[in-house]
Amino acid sequence: MDTSAPPSVSRSRLLSLPFLRVSRKNKILFYTCLATLFEGGIPLARAFALLQKQQSSPVLRLAARTIARHLAEGESLAGSFALYPNLFSTVELRLIAFAEQTGKLPQVFAQLAHSFQTVRGFWTTVISGLIYPICLVLTVVIFIPILKSLFLGGTEELLTALAKQTIQVFSSLILIWLVAKLLMQLPGVRRVFHSLLLGIPFFRGVIYRFARARFAYVLNTMYQAGIPMLESLSVAANSCGNQA
Repeated sequence: MDTSAPPSVSRSRLLSLPFLRVSRKNKILFYTCLATLFEGGIPLARAFALLQKQQSSPVLRLAARTIARHLAEGESLAGSFALYPNLFSTVELRLIAFAEQTGKLPQVFAQLAHSFQTVRGFWTTVISGLIYPICLVLTVVIFIPILKSLFLGGTEELLTALAKQTIQVFSSLILIWLVAKLLMQLPGVRRVFHSLLLGIPFFRGVIYRFARARFAYVLNTMYQAGIPMLESLSVAANSCGNQA
């Protein structure tokens, strides 16, 4: 899909920021509201005017207002969404384009909301399962040394050292994340990185299972929405999370 903006349509600079993201919780509300509005037969302009008032996310409020402006300028619904690929994934954009072509906007938006709900439930389960190990690590690394220092002395020195180490670790992680984000934008770097990951014995199996699960999930979402199988396979393959 060509995501370039037509000459008559001006993109929002804020919504075009590369690191701007929207949580799954807000996406669920966004697509649920859209499905309800279109199911009720609300016109496009009116629907996005109402949508702005129902969003708790400032980013999605701005997105709704900006998309309404694009629609007023003559852009299609799918084209308006496609102007911001950092906010809306390839799967979302293709489903919206298909929905606009076939007149199935309520059904497809409901399907998107359901899909995000499923993924959010999965990650909620994963994070819940990590709470105990994280608490155990924090107890060993932080709380036990602090308790020991309370009885044996040196509390001030320990707290100072922990604060410095925490700042250093978080600063390093943020720097690594930013550098990785920038490098992943370069042609070929993402594929090379994913190939290297597949060569690590422990990570290889995990990555394969995650890629297969992601592939099956996207394929199911696309097919359930009514998109032809060949195109569903192509989009699912490109969305599996590993280019290699």
